[in-house]
Amino acid sequence: MYSTLKRTLEKGLEERRASGIPHNAEKIHLPATVDFANNDYLSLSSNPTLRRGYLKALETSPFLFGARGTRVGGGTNLEHLALEAYFRQVFNAQAAILVNSGFTANIAFTGTIPQMGDVLLYDSLVHASLIDGMRMSRARHSMIPFEHNCMQSLEGHLKKIIEENQLITSGKATLFVILESAYSMDGDFCPLVELVNLVEKYIPPEAVHIVVDEARTIGLYGPQGKGLIHLWGRQDPVILTSTTILDFMETFARPYVYGTALPFVDLIAIKQCFNLVMGPVGDMQRQKLHENTRFFARLLQESFTDIPTTLLLWPNQSIQIPSKEDVTAQPVLISPIFPILSSKVVSLEEYLCKHGHRVLAVAFPVVPRGSERLRVTIHAGNSQKEMWDFVWLIRNWALREMEIMASGTNHVKAEESESRIIYKL
Repeated sequence: MYSTLKRTLEKGLEERRASGIPHNAEKIHLPATVDFANNDYLSLSSNPTLRRGYLKALETSPFLFGARGTRVGGGTNLEHLALEAYFRQVFNAQAAILVNSGFTANIAFTGTIPQMGDVLLYDSLVHASLIDGMRMSRARHSMIPFEHNCMQSLEGHLKKIIEENQLITSGKATLFVILESAYSMDGDFCPLVELVNLVEKYIPPEAVHIVVDEARTIGLYGPQGKGLIHLWGRQDPVILTSTTILDFMETFARPYVYGTALPFVDLIAIKQCFNLVMGPVGDMQRQKLHENTRFFARLLQESFTDIPTTLLLWPNQSIQIPSKEDVTAQPVLISPIFPILSSKVVSLEEYLCKHGHRVLAVAFPVVPRGSERLRVTIHAGNSQKEMWDFVWLIRNWALREMEIMASGTNHVKAEESESRIIYKL
């Protein structure tokens, strides 16, 4: 029987495909020579030192599989408590709560901690999980976005809040300012120091909490990879928090109360990863990653100058990248996430995949219409040749598209003449 539900769902999928929006299910098992799509920035998944340490720890662990229940239903074991104690010590926090994923952590916190009368002021580009959590919270009717990384927009909302909300100014309700240290689609950083100073200028300290998601900076920046908050001298990452917030989340956070606890194999893996990331191997991988991001950024700057920005645009094209030899230059933060904007992002993705490179085309509704992009991630394990070849392919695709637009030829003819398009970086 052809049900109404099936017909409705198929119509929605067909409309999505017809609009040119990438279909995620078709990307899962694409073969690739080089992967520029995954988020394994430090190339830990293939690290032999981590593999040996993990397998050795598995051999000596009395438990391996399963979790025996939810955290409040028999699933909390000594191993969970030990890992939370480890994070308290590492990050010098009052309390730590272990949850099953970053998405779950964001929903658990923003969906549980804000209360009736509180205000949620958030960067317009925060992750979907933070927005989903806010929409579940008791403060969901007081959600206020400010323009991405715009201090003028933030200040305008802060002024309006203190003018209109006596509960905040009197310290009887809380303003939550919700951010990310690095943003997942634009690959840029939050101006945290400037933002904190601005918030403290207007809001009484007892009436404000700044929530920072460090999913894309933990392990990559700061002393021992502790993140940008520690690099900038702040000491309170999101789920590493106060004992009161911990107690409240353990009592009321639905993902924590009703979700099955992490299995033992995951606890062992997390501990081994953090031990490695905070040690000499982690320092070496961070150095490789930062060298690679600078190299890739220079390649993009040198390669797109004569390409129409509608075809290829790296928004940070004008960033000043100091040379490796310039020891006097101030350090420049460059994210391993590179958004390459293109009006023909699906065609670009298909071209790169055809040539053995796994990449991720991102379109509406993940990003606004008109800002479709290729989301490229650089890793510590990438070689300069891999990055060189990758940018060469992107440029060749752009030259092919320019030839098509200039001559009016179709893609079939353009592919036949593709070998004539030669460019050396």
